[in-house]
Amino acid sequence: MFNLFKKTEKKSAQGYCNQEIDTKFDYQSRYSEAIRFFVSAYYEVAPVGIAVDMIAQEVAHLSITAQDSTGEFNNNVEILKKIKAPNKDQSLRSFIDEIMVHYVLLGNVFIDFNKVGSSYEMLVLCQQNITRAGLQPNGKATTIIYSGSNDNLLYREYNYNSETNLYQTKQGNILLHLKNNNITTIDKQMGVSFLMKGQLEISQYKSLSEYNNGLIKNQCRPSLGFFFEVDNMSDSQIDDIKETMKSISGSTKVGKPFAMIAKARVEKFSESTKDMDFDNLKKSTKNIISQCLKIPLPLLNDATMTYSNYSTAQYAFFDNCVLPFAQVIIDFFNEKILPLLGESKYKLAIDKTTIGALEERKLATVKSHAEAGVFTINEIRAIAGKEAVENGDIIYQPQNLVPVGTDRYTQDNRETPSEKAFFIALMKEQGYNDNEIKELAKKYF
Repeated sequence: MFNLFKKTEKKSAQGYCNQEIDTKFDYQSRYSEAIRFFVSAYYEVAPVGIAVDMIAQEVAHLSITAQDSTGEFNNNVEILKKIKAPNKDQSLRSFIDEIMVHYVLLGNVFIDFNKVGSSYEMLVLCQQNITRAGLQPNGKATTIIYSGSNDNLLYREYNYNSETNLYQTKQGNILLHLKNNNITTIDKQMGVSFLMKGQLEISQYKSLSEYNNGLIKNQCRPSLGFFFEVDNMSDSQIDDIKETMKSISGSTKVGKPFAMIAKARVEKFSESTKDMDFDNLKKSTKNIISQCLKIPLPLLNDATMTYSNYSTAQYAFFDNCVLPFAQVIIDFFNEKILPLLGESKYKLAIDKTTIGALEERKLATVKSHAEAGVFTINEIRAIAGKEAVENGDIIYQPQNLVPVGTDRYTQDNRETPSEKAFFIALMKEQGYNDNEIKELAKKYF
């Protein structure tokens, strides 16, 4: 029972159906809320989690090799062994996967680097637990604080050192930061999510998912309208009605019935997922996410996938999404982490020859170049990523190709072409092969 007409202290008027999900925010005044929003979307909005994981897993499974100053690959060097296990709980692939989820979803990656002697450890820190203190005119904070749990079991204070341009703790831990571009706030130290441009669609998707889930949980009861037949209703009574309506409104309470004691008319409103246009919103959200992350739509939306466009979508996925993201991670390792590990001779690189999705396109290119007849063997092998071979810089043609009008059996038969043609035809009828005919033609003509 709800006491709708009890006297209460007068409050400002509010809408009847306030939504519980924010549909708009900015990174300048509500940055922490934006972080919570995208973390929530990762777990609760299926297209977001699927898209982010798709990129992270593909980048993590690329083959990483070492490259010297001449561009030669070497898979048997010390630096590859050093980064094989960034910490005691993660392999390199698992570590890169976690980095990519943070980078794509939140626009920032914070890594705690701790080196003791020849050993080291790297941990990805949760951005939700990071706070900054003492912002300077250049946008950098004097101190970055990380509190990994409520009881402060994992606590770090990284102080900025202007000489080294690094954040370090007194114990020697270094904070490494990879961030996406940010033009939305005066705080240039923090990046923004790659999904920022789709925040409204993601929020609507989440709200409508909760709405439909509320219908199912609350026995699919339709929403109700209340029309009170009371004369001269006081302001306090009106405010009480509004507060009561607010208490039963929201995406998680939709369809839930309640009882009241009052002279009122209740009108039922029919609503369905069709009324909310949920299907079209789902498609629109997938399209926006696909565009934000440069994932070809056929890979994210099964309805647009066909057998013929799948291969093309795979090529575009690696060319426009996976490889550019992977190169950002590789550059970050080369510029920030390898110097801390004492590596100066080699740089990390991606071995693209191991990407199975791109091999078919490479083979098709090699085949077309070989059939064109204008490339040498070594040029074709270079396209395939193979080393050059001896005598491979010559363009070969089939032996039976001769200029138009040239006789295959003699160099010159201009004097007796008719007799020779008759002779050749006769020899063929008698079963002589080409070499025998050629020798006989030389003898008689």
